[in-house]
Amino acid sequence: MSGVSVTLHAPPGAAVQDFVQSAPDIIREAARSPLGLLALLVLAVATLALVFFRKSSDAIKLAIFGVFFLAAVSFGIVVASGFARQAGPGAHGADTSSAGVQGHAVNATVTSRGLLTTVVAPGTSLPFWDLDAGCSVAMGDKAADFFFKPSDPYHLKRSKIGVDPLNGARYRVLTDTSAAPWEGAAAATWLSTPSEVSQGATVACVTGEKRYCKFTLRTEGKSLSVRWTTFATH
Repeated sequence: MSGVSVTLHAPPGAAVQDFVQSAPDIIREAARSPLGLLALLVLAVATLALVFFRKSSDAIKLAIFGVFFLAAVSFGIVVASGFARQAGPGAHGADTSSAGVQGHAVNATVTSRGLLTTVVAPGTSLPFWDLDAGCSVAMGDKAADFFFKPSDPYHLKRSKIGVDPLNGARYRVLTDTSAAPWEGAAAATWLSTPSEVSQGATVACVTGEKRYCKFTLRTEGKSLSVRWTTFATH
């Protein structure tokens, strides 16, 4: 017969059934990233709104969808922040690297890095340093990791720098400046008492919070600079 068209419609609920059957695969793929989870939430909200409220009035549809939408957004924010925390806290950005410790691979995340300076002058109090937080702290603060003091404040350019570890911190001078602080750590001799190091030397350390770190000390003019990096190993 000519002039007759036939349109086939899927049984009601067929699309929903297909979605339910493929839900495990969708969830598995979505869980790989925050954006994937957010996309899944949007899809789930749309499906629920269609299934449960398709016969309701427009006002009810709008109200219920608003509730679902706000819940999805709130949950998405929590999920996204959780992924951000898992990526590693970085005060100045996070990097990852791998190195060997006694034949074992170690993954490390940079948790903080930067450059801090302080003025050195006779009679001037020097700060204590919290490398985990990347800041100076007051004397007696339990978060302090090190106290640095030039041995000759009158001739800073040729002065060595005294290193005083605090609150369980340790350190050692690296002969290989490119080495990670945990490389050979088990066999190395770590210092937990004050000593002096040369300017520009690369020093491996462990903070009071038991994080590996590296720092370099230099003087410039009347200032002492501390360039540091802290790591979380896993």
